[in-house]
Amino acid sequence: MKPLISTILICILVLSITGAYALASSDAIASNDTIDSEDIIESNDNIELYNTIEPAQEQVYTSIERYVSRLYIEALGRDYSISELEERTDGLNNRSQTAASVAYEFFFGREFLNQRVSNEEFIYRLYRALLSREPDAGEQNQWLFNLNTGWQREAVFAGFINSKEFKEFCKAENLPNGAATSSPGQINMYNVFVRHLYATILNRDPTSSELTAGRNALRNGTQTGVSFTHSLLFGTEFVGRNRTDEQYIDILFESMFGREPDAAGRATWIKNMQAGSSRYSVFVSFAGATEFNRMCSRHDITRGAVSQVRGPLDGKIIVLDPGHGTSGSPGAGSYNEAVAMLDLAFRIKPLLEAEGASVLMTRETAANVPLASRSAMINIRSLQAVRATVTSSTHRTAIDRLIGIMQGIINNPSGQGPIYMNVEPFNAARAIHPDLKLLFEYQDHSAVRNNFLAISLHTNAATSTATRGVEVYYINPAENTNTARYYTGYLYSAQSRSFGNTLINQINSIGIPRRATGLRAENYAMIRESNVPIVLAESGFHTNATDRELLSSPAFRQTLAVAYRNAVLAHYS
Repeated sequence: MKPLISTILICILVLSITGAYALASSDAIASNDTIDSEDIIESNDNIELYNTIEPAQEQVYTSIERYVSRLYIEALGRDYSISELEERTDGLNNRSQTAASVAYEFFFGREFLNQRVSNEEFIYRLYRALLSREPDAGEQNQWLFNLNTGWQREAVFAGFINSKEFKEFCKAENLPNGAATSSPGQINMYNVFVRHLYATILNRDPTSSELTAGRNALRNGTQTGVSFTHSLLFGTEFVGRNRTDEQYIDILFESMFGREPDAAGRATWIKNMQAGSSRYSVFVSFAGATEFNRMCSRHDITRGAVSQVRGPLDGKIIVLDPGHGTSGSPGAGSYNEAVAMLDLAFRIKPLLEAEGASVLMTRETAANVPLASRSAMINIRSLQAVRATVTSSTHRTAIDRLIGIMQGIINNPSGQGPIYMNVEPFNAARAIHPDLKLLFEYQDHSAVRNNFLAISLHTNAATSTATRGVEVYYINPAENTNTARYYTGYLYSAQSRSFGNTLINQINSIGIPRRATGLRAENYAMIRESNVPIVLAESGFHTNATDRELLSSPAFRQTLAVAYRNAVLAHYS
């Protein structure tokens, strides 16, 4: 009995001591008295474990971190990671950026632009992010009025950055303010322009090196608004994305005018492109517009002249050979091949010239031009391109002599043509003339290989009226015995075949089918008597009613001209 009573008394004593200690602890905490940790450890080993756990503390932000976190939340409408916060605060901490320049990266970076917020939302976010408050009705309406009467968002942003309220905020938070001007250490409008174009054209932010290079080029005048915009729109990165014409028009409005396209304007430009206007020619129109001039002026950018930029075919020489003259021209019904192909050539020529190409036509009237003369024209133009790059007087003299021979053929095709060329009819036993062979060797030159192309324009005929489709021929001694007997050193067979395939695909896409044997090597005079990239293209069979109806239509020939233009562009891309 006594042991039981003793045990009960011990338990009561322990509980009393524990309760007293707990009460003393709470009283001490309430009165902010200090509790000696050693006393606690001696009193209860379990409390020692509890005491080693650090109490949770609320994150303490610096003024810079508070500012950047607010930009994430209010400008972009999302939370942020620790790494994002550190990345964005670095520039402010080391004073390489200002509050203004960091804010600009948020409001005009790719992420924000991709949200496509309304003007109302844009203004609201500016107030929340930069001034940490909501606008009153009068403020909101005033900024909306400014935007609706021609102000760009950059100008509205500048108004906030330069406001007394934002400057006072920066001063109170010890933030470097900055301003929306091009002065050193402040928002650089060259940077603004570069970032805007990368975001709207390439849908990304520029890298640090791209931003620096673009800014410096615009500042020192080696690039202008026109040339810099052109470099992005026609650069490898953008071209490789294969944007549709509709997307291209939208991008031009956003990048060059700083706004979304209006419905009527968009429809007009798309219609123009469907009718044959090229992307380059549309760019030229945008570059010459008052809106683009204003865009450049707002960013302290020299707009520059369109003549400063190179078209995609700048430096290229294209020879168009409209085939037969009117007299004795093949045809069917009211269709005349010579008339139709001359019309087609006149439609292709300005399309290529609009892209920067130099275009020569071997025939510009209904008169017949002999095969030998047309081949001589091709040879002369290619030799002139080679001579322009040659410095040796010996080679120049040799080239001049060969040009003289070709000119003699043009002047007297029936007398001089048969001497130097194997034409009308082809003699399979005859070897190439030594002077023509020397001419072919001079055509082994980068000026020809990289910048020269000849296209002979024809339509085809067949005994069967059911036969239809496009065919393209090129020269290749490896595929044709007669060609090999004549000359084995043709250099541009693969290049010509590649262009021929591209052309067939373009023509097939507009309604004239590709024939199974439509791309092949032949020994025709028009492609044999020159050593240049050259094809003879049959754009359909005029003996077939369906093809003939298409080829007889001026509207279709315009579409066909665009297909030829597109094939040339694709060939040189």
